[in-house]
Amino acid sequence: MITHQQQLHFVRSFPSGVRNCYRINVNMGVQYLIRATFLYGNYDNINEPPQFDLHFGPNVWDTVLLSNASRPTIKEIIYIPSKDYIQPCLVKTGKGTPFISTIELRTLGNDSYIGDSKKPVILSHFMRYDLGSITNLEYRYKDDVYDRIWSPYESSDWRRLSTSLNNNALAQNSYKPPAIVMTTAATPVNASAPLQFHWYADSVNDQYYLYLYFNEVEKLAGNKTRAFNITLNDEFWYEPVVPAVIYTTTHMTGAKRYQFSLIKTENSTLPPILNAYEVYKVKQFLQPETQQDDGKLAL
Repeated sequence: MITHQQQLHFVRSFPSGVRNCYRINVNMGVQYLIRATFLYGNYDNINEPPQFDLHFGPNVWDTVLLSNASRPTIKEIIYIPSKDYIQPCLVKTGKGTPFISTIELRTLGNDSYIGDSKKPVILSHFMRYDLGSITNLEYRYKDDVYDRIWSPYESSDWRRLSTSLNNNALAQNSYKPPAIVMTTAATPVNASAPLQFHWYADSVNDQYYLYLYFNEVEKLAGNKTRAFNITLNDEFWYEPVVPAVIYTTTHMTGAKRYQFSLIKTENSTLPPILNAYEVYKVKQFLQPETQQDDGKLAL
């Protein structure tokens, strides 16, 4: 049985007009996580999920494709507005009536993600995984103060490690990963093997940011050590990591497949671990944020 949050039990549809926009007041210069959620659920009794575009002002944010009528489709970006309002818009493409279930804004610390970069960019959520989960549940607020949605992910090549920890005991930085995610980790079944994960790019021209989360979940005896190098597509990428650290990266581009390998160092007695990771794709919004001829709904 699939259950959903109460706010997903309702939709706002837009049968009139080609383009309908919300005007939402924000704090200029503050970093936001902006999430739009769409749950069709056959609300119109037609049993034909529509397809439409999601814009951010005059810029294309994404196309909304509803592959499963009973499961939500989520579009999410991290963005720093240069005005005191934003305009997410629903745009008809001739394939049914646009609708939306929820639009949510969460403020993030400006010393994380794009707020921490020299040249702010727009990040579109690509994946966010909790590794080694023992519950197989998704976590968000209140476990995550930023209300990020962490989905469980596992591989037959990994085994689970876990410990007990609360948010007060977790060594934190500006990214504030939830303790429930950082208390579990994946490690290779074969202790001599690397821990590997990968993703496929939509285009070789796409740019990505990766955020890796590490926290030691075992109490190591005095003669035990854990350290590992990281390679990207078999090329050395990062020097030895010793949990706990949280590592972020500059953008990556030019590949169709990105494979990361965590390989234990020669002096390490234990295999690598990874608690969680996030991948974001860089979005290009080339037009000014707003245009004045939209049908607007103020929030």
